[in-house]
Amino acid sequence: WFEGLPHLLEGLSAVVKKRQVLPELLTAQRFPGQEAAHLLPSILKIGVTLKEEEFREKVAPLVVKLFASPDRAVRFRLLTSLGDMIEFLDDAMLNDKIFPECVNGFTDSNAPIREATVKSMIFFVSRLKPKIVEGRVLKLLIK
Repeated sequence: WFEGLPHLLEGLSAVVKKRQVLPELLTAQRFPGQEAAHLLPSILKIGVTLKEEEFREKVAPLVVKLFASPDRAVRFRLLTSLGDMIEFLDDAMLNDKIFPECVNGFTDSNAPIREATVKSMIFFVSRLKPKIVEGRVLKLLIK
Protein backbone atom coordinates (compact mmCIF):
# COMPACT_ATOMS: atom_id res chain seq x y z
CA TRP A 1 0.00 0.00 0.00
CA PHE A 2 2.76 2.44 0.94
CA GLU A 3 4.57 1.84 -2.35
CA GLY A 4 1.61 3.26 -4.28
CA LEU A 5 1.14 6.21 -1.96
CA PRO A 6 3.45 8.70 -3.74
CA HIS A 7 1.26 8.38 -6.83
CA LEU A 8 -1.92 8.86 -4.80
CA LEU A 9 -0.51 12.00 -3.18
CA GLU A 10 -0.72 13.81 -6.51
CA GLY A 11 -4.50 13.99 -6.17
CA LEU A 12 -4.43 15.67 -2.75
CA SER A 13 -4.14 19.35 -1.99
CA ALA A 14 -0.90 20.71 -0.54
CA VAL A 15 -2.67 21.57 2.70
CA VAL A 16 -4.00 18.03 3.18
CA LYS A 17 -0.59 16.52 2.43
CA LYS A 18 1.18 18.88 4.81
CA ARG A 19 -1.30 18.91 7.71
CA GLN A 20 -2.78 15.43 7.62
CA VAL A 21 -0.74 12.95 5.61
CA LEU A 22 2.81 14.00 6.56
CA PRO A 23 2.21 13.92 10.34
CA GLU A 24 0.65 10.46 10.03
CA LEU A 25 3.56 9.16 7.95
CA LEU A 26 6.08 10.58 10.41
CA THR A 27 4.18 8.94 13.27
CA ALA A 28 3.98 5.61 11.43
CA GLN A 29 7.72 5.79 10.82
CA ARG A 30 8.37 5.57 14.57
CA PHE A 31 6.61 2.24 15.10
CA PRO A 32 8.54 -1.00 14.76
CA GLY A 33 7.53 -3.10 11.81
CA GLN A 34 6.88 -0.15 9.52
CA GLU A 35 9.12 -0.38 6.54
CA ALA A 36 11.02 2.88 6.38
CA ALA A 37 11.99 2.22 2.78
CA HIS A 38 8.32 2.16 1.79
CA LEU A 39 7.31 5.25 3.78
CA LEU A 40 10.32 7.35 2.81
CA PRO A 41 9.34 8.22 -0.79
CA SER A 42 6.00 9.64 0.36
CA ILE A 43 7.60 11.56 3.22
CA LEU A 44 10.21 13.06 0.90
CA LYS A 45 7.67 13.84 -1.81
CA ILE A 46 5.68 15.92 0.67
CA GLY A 47 8.80 17.18 2.44
CA VAL A 48 10.32 18.86 -0.60
CA THR A 49 7.17 20.94 -1.01
CA LEU A 50 7.55 22.39 2.49
CA LYS A 51 9.27 25.63 3.34
CA GLU A 52 12.92 25.17 4.22
CA GLU A 53 12.41 25.74 7.96
CA GLU A 54 9.47 23.30 8.03
CA PHE A 55 11.55 20.64 6.28
CA ARG A 56 14.37 21.12 8.78
CA GLU A 57 11.96 20.84 11.68
CA LYS A 58 9.82 17.92 10.52
CA VAL A 59 11.71 15.85 7.95
CA ALA A 60 15.44 16.52 8.41
CA PRO A 61 15.68 14.78 11.83
CA LEU A 62 14.21 11.66 10.25
CA VAL A 63 16.65 11.86 7.34
CA VAL A 64 19.59 12.09 9.77
CA LYS A 65 18.26 9.14 11.77
CA LEU A 66 17.68 7.01 8.68
CA PHE A 67 21.15 7.66 7.24
CA ALA A 68 22.46 5.88 10.35
CA SER A 69 20.18 2.92 9.69
CA PRO A 70 21.77 -0.41 8.72
CA ASP A 71 18.81 -1.09 6.40
CA ARG A 72 20.22 -1.08 2.87
CA ALA A 73 16.88 -0.34 1.23
CA VAL A 74 16.51 2.79 3.34
CA ARG A 75 20.06 3.95 2.69
CA PHE A 76 19.65 3.33 -1.05
CA ARG A 77 16.45 5.40 -1.18
CA LEU A 78 18.10 8.20 0.78
CA LEU A 79 21.15 8.23 -1.46
CA THR A 80 19.09 8.27 -4.64
CA SER A 81 16.80 11.00 -3.26
CA LEU A 82 19.59 13.22 -2.02
CA GLY A 83 19.45 15.52 -5.05
CA ASP A 84 15.84 16.41 -4.28
CA MET A 85 16.38 17.25 -0.64
CA ILE A 86 19.96 18.51 -0.37
CA GLU A 87 18.92 22.16 -0.60
CA PHE A 88 16.79 21.73 2.53
CA LEU A 89 19.62 20.32 4.66
CA ASP A 90 21.98 22.75 6.34
CA ASP A 91 25.74 22.49 5.94
CA ALA A 92 26.40 21.62 9.58
CA MET A 93 23.96 18.71 9.41
CA LEU A 94 25.53 17.47 6.18
CA ASN A 95 29.11 17.75 7.46
CA ASP A 96 28.59 16.45 10.98
CA LYS A 97 25.75 13.94 10.81
CA ILE A 98 24.85 12.79 7.31
CA PHE A 99 28.18 12.60 5.49
CA PRO A 100 29.92 10.50 8.19
CA GLU A 101 27.14 7.91 7.86
CA CYS A 102 27.06 8.14 4.08
CA VAL A 103 30.73 7.22 3.64
CA ASN A 104 30.01 3.76 5.02
CA GLY A 105 28.47 3.07 1.62
CA PHE A 106 31.90 3.11 -0.02
CA THR A 107 32.81 -0.14 1.74
CA ASP A 108 29.38 -1.77 1.60
CA SER A 109 29.33 -5.28 0.15
CA ASN A 110 26.25 -4.38 -1.92
CA ALA A 111 27.24 -2.94 -5.32
CA PRO A 112 24.14 -0.72 -5.81
CA ILE A 113 24.82 0.94 -2.43
CA ARG A 114 28.45 1.60 -3.41
CA GLU A 115 27.33 3.03 -6.76
CA ALA A 116 24.65 5.24 -5.18
CA THR A 117 27.19 6.45 -2.62
CA VAL A 118 29.63 7.50 -5.35
CA LYS A 119 26.85 9.24 -7.28
CA SER A 120 25.69 11.07 -4.15
CA MET A 121 29.09 12.73 -3.82
CA ILE A 122 28.04 15.08 -6.63
CA PHE A 123 25.59 16.67 -4.22
CA PHE A 124 27.80 16.53 -1.15
CA VAL A 125 31.07 17.98 -2.44
CA SER A 126 29.90 21.57 -2.92
CA ARG A 127 28.45 21.65 0.61
CA LEU A 128 31.22 19.92 2.54
CA LYS A 129 34.06 21.68 4.31
CA PRO A 130 37.21 21.80 2.13
CA LYS A 131 39.12 19.87 4.78
CA ILE A 132 36.64 16.97 4.51
CA VAL A 133 36.73 17.01 0.71
CA GLU A 134 40.52 16.91 0.60
CA GLY A 135 40.97 14.56 3.53
CA ARG A 136 38.21 12.01 3.08
CA VAL A 137 36.30 12.31 -0.18
CA LEU A 138 39.30 12.27 -2.49
CA LYS A 139 40.82 9.30 -0.65
CA LEU A 140 37.56 7.38 -0.81
CA LEU A 141 37.07 8.09 -4.52
CA ILE A 142 40.60 6.96 -5.34
CA LYS A 143 39.91 3.53 -3.82
